[in-house]
Amino acid sequence: MTTVVMVGARDGALEAAQRMGLSVYLVTERRPSATLSRPLAGIWVVPFCTPIDALWSGIRARFPDIGSANQAPAAVIALTESAVSVAAALRARWRLPGVDTRTAHVCRDKFAMKRAARSHGITCADFARVGTRTSASNLVQRLGLPLVLKPVDSSGSRGTVNARTFTDVEQNLEAGLLAEAYVHGLEMSVESFVHDGRVVFANPTEYLLPLWANVVPASLSESTLTEVLDLNQRVINSFQIQRGMTHLELFLTSGGPVFGEIALRPPGGYLMDLIERSYGFDPWQCLLDIELGSLPQLVSTARNFNGVWLLHPGQGRVRRVAGCELAQRVSGVELVECHVKAGSLLRPREGSGQSVGRIVASGGSRKDVVNALQLSRRSIVLEVDAPTPQQGSKRGPKAA
Repeated sequence: MTTVVMVGARDGALEAAQRMGLSVYLVTERRPSATLSRPLAGIWVVPFCTPIDALWSGIRARFPDIGSANQAPAAVIALTESAVSVAAALRARWRLPGVDTRTAHVCRDKFAMKRAARSHGITCADFARVGTRTSASNLVQRLGLPLVLKPVDSSGSRGTVNARTFTDVEQNLEAGLLAEAYVHGLEMSVESFVHDGRVVFANPTEYLLPLWANVVPASLSESTLTEVLDLNQRVINSFQIQRGMTHLELFLTSGGPVFGEIALRPPGGYLMDLIERSYGFDPWQCLLDIELGSLPQLVSTARNFNGVWLLHPGQGRVRRVAGCELAQRVSGVELVECHVKAGSLLRPREGSGQSVGRIVASGGSRKDVVNALQLSRRSIVLEVDAPTPQQGSKRGPKAA
């Protein structure tokens, strides 16, 4: 039986591994459901900030069947953003192929990422790292307004602030953040499978409403799609990415595509589900095949359009939930999920990966999908009472 180590828990990957008959050892910060945990060969719940020497010692102690170089797993697979560097370090200990520690660092630390992109002539926004002596006036003078402040190692826009005014910059300035000039353009992404350094599948995703609604595939002109895919390949080549799945974010501007950032793991926001619905293959199984060194059967052309709209009413106690059945009856809507009810207490939405439900729509055209998503969303009522002072008001990302 082929053995793999998965770093970070994603249900789709665990389900695909079961179907493929893989023996899985899971290193995770979040324990999966009992149903998905039960078939695992081993599981260790541990913070990924743990030093690598301690992680390595812990794995050798807890998983003795794979605890040495002579008993290495076939692959180490990163499934979440925080898992990327950990997985690369474990590959180095076992001397396994895949993303190495240098590439993992460049694609995990956004400051290093932007420096690498610029060194290879890849167009990106002007940027600066915020230090202890960085002033708001210096940043605004250099980058202009609005500008973006974000943690260098976050994902899903967690902790990101779009600072529109000088006061916004002053109030959110913290040492260690990355500051970027604001890019005026349409944000989108490209999801790719990479085998032996070659892009063998690429899907463009439209951010219909950034952080909330996406459509797969993006409907682009032939010339724009060529430019987008060329940028995607240039970034992958420049960063020397040899294997796995990538998630590239970029902006479509009047001057051409502008690089945003790239991640070395499967995307969130139910994009894997949309890829499966649009192209007709299981992207989770393809990810595992590629990480194991095999080239899977892939479909390059989408057979239809699919979209998702994430649901989250904001922080507070849910007062009312209504309209889900009506939303489900909208033509083209495949699925409506809502996991909260009246009385539920919700924390702030801190990133695109957080939701209390979703709407999924399918159609023969982008227009059909967008209309279905919008009509279905308007049918759903999610009302919350404002949080009390005792519940707190932790700041989430501000919309652009």
